[in-house]
Amino acid sequence: MPEYALIPKLDSQQLQYTAGAVLLLAVAGVVARLLFPPQPGVRREKARKGMMEVTVKWGKEKIRVPLPPLETPVSEFRKVLSDATGLPPDGFKIIYSGAVLKDNTAPLSAFGIKPGRSLAIIGLNEPLPTPAATAAAPAKEKPTEQTTIEKIRTEMSSLTSTLSPELESFLETGETEDKETRVATHTRLGELILQVLLRLDALSVEGWEEARKERRAAVKHAQDMLNRLDDGWKKMRGGA
Repeated sequence: MPEYALIPKLDSQQLQYTAGAVLLLAVAGVVARLLFPPQPGVRREKARKGMMEVTVKWGKEKIRVPLPPLETPVSEFRKVLSDATGLPPDGFKIIYSGAVLKDNTAPLSAFGIKPGRSLAIIGLNEPLPTPAATAAAPAKEKPTEQTTIEKIRTEMSSLTSTLSPELESFLETGETEDKETRVATHTRLGELILQVLLRLDALSVEGWEEARKERRAAVKHAQDMLNRLDDGWKKMRGGA
């Protein structure tokens, strides 16, 4: 007897039921794939670690690189950036919040680096980027007293909103930190405050009384912060 003779014959109604069941199974499979798409292990791992990354601005490019534990020294982080860019570890400057990470032995935490933030790398001989630099800068307009005052207030805001809280924290907890972290934090704060002073000094008030008054107040505030930083540093070194 031929093998096909062993297959039971189905009537038209049975065939309809069978076809309907196959169609339902196929539809269910498609819906399941749409609702619960498979995720490769690498993608899940990247999603889990998504917050432990930083954005690195490198020329016209922006790349995301993994951020190692914050106790990692800058020298080790340079190797991570070198792997991501192909540059030699000692062939670039790392800039974060306007300051250059010069101390390769200091931990990342000393510079306030946090996951999700942005930093920049530039060649050793390239000038530091300025906050005012843009990709497509419009034609330079002659400054007015109002625009000058706005620039002064921006610098003042960076002192009061960002640097002042960091200074207070350093003065309160600096003595409890290890020596490398303490030195790196002192250096970074000093550089950032000094940069504000230099930018304020570069602004021409051109005889505008209100602008001159606001710049004077901002300069005094920055100088007072530098004095407090130096006084606190002397106490820390004396108690070291």
